[in-house]
Amino acid sequence: MHIVSYRGPGMAGGVSAALARAWESNLGSGGMWWYLAEDQLNMTAGPDSPVKTLADLPAEVIKGHYRFCNEFLWPIMHDLPQYCNFVPEDRAYYDTFNQTLGWCIIRGFTQDLPKDFFVQDYQLALLPAFLSANGGFRSMVFWHIPWPKNVEPQHVRQIVDIAKGLLSATAVGFHTEEYAQNFFNFVDEYLPQYSSSRDNMVIWSETLVGTSAERRAAHSAIRVAARPPMPRTQLTRLVVAPLGIDFDHWSSLSSHPLGNWHPLLAKTPFILSVDRADYTKGVIDRIHAIDALLTEHPEWIGRIAFAQICGKTRTGLESFDSYWDECQSLNRRLQQKYSTESWQPMIWLESSYTSAELAKIYRSADMMLVNAVRDGLNLTAKEFVACQDQRAGVLALSRGTGAYDELGSHTVNLDPGNSRQIAQSIHQGLMMGSHERAWRMAMLKEKVKSNSLSGWWYTFARLLINTQERELELKETS
Repeated sequence: MHIVSYRGPGMAGGVSAALARAWESNLGSGGMWWYLAEDQLNMTAGPDSPVKTLADLPAEVIKGHYRFCNEFLWPIMHDLPQYCNFVPEDRAYYDTFNQTLGWCIIRGFTQDLPKDFFVQDYQLALLPAFLSANGGFRSMVFWHIPWPKNVEPQHVRQIVDIAKGLLSATAVGFHTEEYAQNFFNFVDEYLPQYSSSRDNMVIWSETLVGTSAERRAAHSAIRVAARPPMPRTQLTRLVVAPLGIDFDHWSSLSSHPLGNWHPLLAKTPFILSVDRADYTKGVIDRIHAIDALLTEHPEWIGRIAFAQICGKTRTGLESFDSYWDECQSLNRRLQQKYSTESWQPMIWLESSYTSAELAKIYRSADMMLVNAVRDGLNLTAKEFVACQDQRAGVLALSRGTGAYDELGSHTVNLDPGNSRQIAQSIHQGLMMGSHERAWRMAMLKEKVKSNSLSGWWYTFARLLINTQERELELKETS
């Protein structure tokens, strides 16, 4: 099975790194990885294989696609339409980008390669339809970000096109049941040409196999049948499969001592956050929460620090640049209000860290603070859990994260957007006794271990095999 993604193996981002580990552990199947690197579309067969450049993309196409993804799709999908900016020309560049990648795949394809593609995320939503119509290829998609609860009327047309692109795939994966149900609801409301069965987690077209009478009978039975009839066009199965991590890999990375990684954190216990300065991550709410904590519980001044590994993101886009500027302004005020000669309330770290360095930082933290407003999953929460030793830290997790569905029952819960509640939850975590810390972390480790990265990958590999077997059965009986 091939992988197609916006970022390639070894590039920035937790999803890209996790996907690379899953792919490397399953090499030998003939699958290639197709991806964008700066202004080039590349292909590789493995980490030790040469990279083949398939095409150079014009700068205006890359920039327009980037703007449409980040200024339109990103805020809409995270239920934050106030940050949305729709530009018709950028939408056209999004189409061109997907079509160009599709043509590159078709032209570079040889008959000895598998004909199945695992397409990653919102940057490539139109690719499954293109590959199916122009190459007869089959796709599965994983949608790594949320699907919105609501779409404002002026944005529906654009999101309908995105949904249609996904419905050309054999399967679409989501991190949570909520995202899958939101997608169902959108299709039911805005795409009347499709039918769906929530019990079976499938969506299909109205063109069913058989005579008119057989089609009517099949359609009436689909609401209660265990398996819907096979359509002439496309049946899409929705899969709820939150991305896992390689638990043993992260645990092993964290097994060596960290050392003096920062002079102001050498002797001071710290609360860790790892994210980007993105309005979905709640960085501004976090700074307000730190202020509220130190105001209402001044006993923590000088005794605890907040280590924020947080870099600027999506430079050149106004909403993200403005958010960064506001974060920096609030941080300066926080420092002026509370800092002493030997202590700062927040240590802001823009440096990037390797997985090995980050694992040691995870293990050394007293608490991990993940207070996203809305987040597709958040792998850092799982990585933090995997890196804990006998001196267990506390995971404080927002109900706005996809990971909350799996881990929330054993974390300190955070109310996204509510800075005072976040402050009180931080205080609760800091006051938690060692036995409760250990019990909660033991439960979290079991949860993270039970949903492994290899298991996530196998879910889609098995689904592909089942689909192939089903198609073979239909051919033999037709």
